[in-house]
Amino acid sequence: KLPPPPPPPSTESVEGEEEPEELEEKVVTPIPSDPTRQDKLALIASNPELMAMEPSLEDYHMVLRACTLDESSRSAGRAIGVVKGMAKLINSNISNVTPDTTCFRYVLQSCALKPFQKPTFVVPALKEMWRDMEERWLAFPDYECFAAVIRCWRHVAFHPDNEASDEMRDNSVRQAMELLEDAKVLGKRRAVSEDTKPLSVTAYNDVLELLSIWSASGERRAESMQDILHEMETSDEAPSPNPKSYVHAVNIWKSVLPLSTSYHEPLAKAKATLWRMIDH
Repeated sequence: KLPPPPPPPSTESVEGEEEPEELEEKVVTPIPSDPTRQDKLALIASNPELMAMEPSLEDYHMVLRACTLDESSRSAGRAIGVVKGMAKLINSNISNVTPDTTCFRYVLQSCALKPFQKPTFVVPALKEMWRDMEERWLAFPDYECFAAVIRCWRHVAFHPDNEASDEMRDNSVRQAMELLEDAKVLGKRRAVSEDTKPLSVTAYNDVLELLSIWSASGERRAESMQDILHEMETSDEAPSPNPKSYVHAVNIWKSVLPLSTSYHEPLAKAKATLWRMIDH
């Protein structure tokens, strides 16, 4: 015979024994099959533990740095999109990671990377980035920011599709010259720290190259060029000129020839510029 089955467990609590606590079931917000951006934001807002996955400022630096190395034509748009995404997360109270000078430097360098960026895209992006950097985020530009923006204006003026009008070219020259002055005056006073790299000779050369297409009078063009070249040769705060600097200076004298009443003076000045390059 088989032994009798064991009695069923008693449902009555034994005196002195505590009943086990029931585990609270956590409600997790389901993820839609095809989530939109709003769905993702709602998911993060309803699950605070996901904030541990929030990118740090260093993460943003790495992504933006990659954009400056991207050889595709979309690098500038991607970099701008990253900073705009940071602003949206801040405005939605989802993140408090604020873009700093390094973020904007990488964005501006991405815009300066490709000479075939259309002026209709670059110009508004430059103005918006520069304004946001100084006014909204209080991230003061360093010398590399200035150099990148000057290179952008150079690209606008020398756009290969010739979409830049004479007015846009002249505006590019004026913007670059103003930025060069800002980098020397405002930069030294409030924006550029002592440990940043000085304004590069490339930035000065970009301005010199732009002067050759400026529609201003030949005298004004030559005067501006000589001031910049003299500063590079004599000032400790400016980079020393390289051969390309003198080539741009000679090209400016060449552009002055048709506007001059006499060919002798521009030719003599051009020859003197070549001798200055040899002596320097």
